[in-house]
Amino acid sequence: MIRINRFEKKIVVIIVAVTAAPLIAALVLGQGVLRENYRLGLNERVLLQLKSNIDLSRDYLETLRDYAEHALLCVEQDSRVRAALQTEDAEAIEHAMVEALAAFPQTLSVSATHKSGLKVQRTFRRVNYEVRKKTLKSSVDGWALAVTVAIPQHLFDDFRKAGEFTRDYDVLVRGTYFVSNRYLAVYLILMLLVIFLALVFGIPAARKVTRRVGLLVAATKQVASGDMQVQVPISGRDEVADLTRSFNDMVRELGDSRARIDYLQRISAWQGVARRLAHEIKNPLTPILLAVQEVHRAYPGTNDEYHQKLDQACQIVKEEVSTLRHLVTEFSEFAKLPKAHLQPGEFRAFLEETVASLRYEWELEHADMPDLPATRLELSVREPRIRVSFDPMLMRRCLINLCVNAKQAMQHSGVAEPKVDLRCWKKDNKAFVEVKDNGPGVSEEYQARIFDPYFTTKHDGTGLGLAIVKTVILEHNGRVEYVPSEFGGASFVIQLPLDQA
Repeated sequence: MIRINRFEKKIVVIIVAVTAAPLIAALVLGQGVLRENYRLGLNERVLLQLKSNIDLSRDYLETLRDYAEHALLCVEQDSRVRAALQTEDAEAIEHAMVEALAAFPQTLSVSATHKSGLKVQRTFRRVNYEVRKKTLKSSVDGWALAVTVAIPQHLFDDFRKAGEFTRDYDVLVRGTYFVSNRYLAVYLILMLLVIFLALVFGIPAARKVTRRVGLLVAATKQVASGDMQVQVPISGRDEVADLTRSFNDMVRELGDSRARIDYLQRISAWQGVARRLAHEIKNPLTPILLAVQEVHRAYPGTNDEYHQKLDQACQIVKEEVSTLRHLVTEFSEFAKLPKAHLQPGEFRAFLEETVASLRYEWELEHADMPDLPATRLELSVREPRIRVSFDPMLMRRCLINLCVNAKQAMQHSGVAEPKVDLRCWKKDNKAFVEVKDNGPGVSEEYQARIFDPYFTTKHDGTGLGLAIVKTVILEHNGRVEYVPSEFGGASFVIQLPLDQA
């Protein structure tokens, strides 16, 4: 059994209404026009008049029959005829019968036949058109009287035709409601068929839309519950697909904004910790170093072995204090990380300048440490012009951190031919910068934490480099993520919005 939700019910009602409304209007109009045409062409008053004419014709024919009977009766009861019949004078009989029928012009002939065989007959007229003769006979004193009356045949034919026409007309009049009801039945069947087909094809079509709307509703509830990872599948090229695409973009942006806010809040908290640590560590470093140096200078050196140990201890303290000072400096820089002041500029020229400066610095380091393999730094920019709003100082620091991290990771893992590639391109109103190397990469268990402050896999690292990178990129309204490099090492991809000005 198909379950229909409220939205689908509304669509079904609209389909039925849109389909049935014009059909019902056409049905009412058509039936009215049909009945009106029948009323105009097959009027019951005409039928009544026709029946009246039939009755009138029937009465006329019956009158003609009565006319013949009356003519015979006049001959039969005429005293002159009776007297003439007694005389058996043919001439007198004929004369008497003619006088008796003088008032009956429709009479064709009259005859009197005696039982002895004497016959007297008089023909009054002949007609040149088809007639139906009506002969009536009677007996008077041994005489057989016969009177023939002429009735025009066309009267009977007209009466028959009028009767047939009236009967047909009566059938048509009585069939008016039958035809109208039949038209109504056929039209209702067609209307129901159209509605059925509309529902058969409309409900699946509507369900394609409502199913996607239902997915959007369910996804909206997930977002309301705090799930910012939900994405609705996009299908079709209609407004619902555009709405779904916009919803996915909105959820993605909400998730990014939420992650950005959460990360910046955590960074702000860690900056407070770094500020306090730098303050607490920095203050005792100088007194510790001075105290050790004072002890070293105050010893007269009478015991060579003890003097040697004192020299070693003093050197260790100096090195550790130097390390702590380096940490304090990094903590201070992280705690005082400035806000990004964005300004539009040509990103390609900025990258070329940054890479050239860093490449020169690495060449100097390799000259000082020739035992380590030289790290090759390459730059590839596809587009001639890429305009981005960015803070040159912070962005340079961000890119240098990524490149230096890649170089150190490859040196620690002993890569024979270390290589760092920078690629830049633009797509969909965004600029992309990728920094990748052919080092050991980052294991899966650490990939979710590499941007957390103070998380590091290096023995001498502070874990602030990538945290600073992500903070800087977020300040630029961008994103940075780690992906495995095609060289087998690490790859960091930065997304920045293009300057639309």
